[in-house]
Amino acid sequence: MPEERFDIYFAGQLIDGQDPAEARAKVGQLFKAGEEQLRKLFCGKPVAVKKNVDLETASRYRLAFRKAGALVEIRPCAGAAANPPGGETQQPAAQPQPAPAAPGMTLLPANTGSLEDCAPPVKPEPIPDISGIGMAAPGVRMDDTPPPQPARIDTGDIDLVPGQDWSLEDCQPPPLPSVMPDLEGLDLAAPDDQSHIPPEPPPRPLPDISALTLEKPAEEAKPRNPFLDE
Repeated sequence: MPEERFDIYFAGQLIDGQDPAEARAKVGQLFKAGEEQLRKLFCGKPVAVKKNVDLETASRYRLAFRKAGALVEIRPCAGAAANPPGGETQQPAAQPQPAPAAPGMTLLPANTGSLEDCAPPVKPEPIPDISGIGMAAPGVRMDDTPPPQPARIDTGDIDLVPGQDWSLEDCQPPPLPSVMPDLEGLDLAAPDDQSHIPPEPPPRPLPDISALTLEKPAEEAKPRNPFLDE
């Protein structure tokens, strides 16, 4: 199956909001074109920029034009499909028929329009009746609720450190003294005193095995020879 080829056309169409002079200068820098070539490119009619290219090359051309602020049209190359390499004549493939448009719908021209044109219309909602609402004059207090009573905080034990020679470390509470355990009932043993070491447990007695006997191993049965055991 031959590779699909494309033709690239430019008709001077620019991206919405793009400055025409700036886009014209960028396109001229892209092709290193003079004023006469730019006049042909921006004449308003489709001009073939490149023919018989693959999809990757066509995509690069589209991206380069978009960076310059312009739009190109990529069309399938009919000549490459009719005369493929190798000289064999092939019947052109049947083009799929476009699906019929829904009633009341039309298609925009190529490379035109935006998603905003496809947005559904917004139905305006009725404004509620605010005729009974009024605004008070500036400075009028709207809420007459008395403010809450301030909290009563006892500050009798709080004092200020005099002077400026202090830091937050001076405000730390003093550490609590550690409680020493009662050691009056404890004493140190002499170096050779072993009284504090518990005695070793007595050895466990061996079980009585005098009533146990060992049986003789069973003799293996010898194979019987019919010629010798007659």
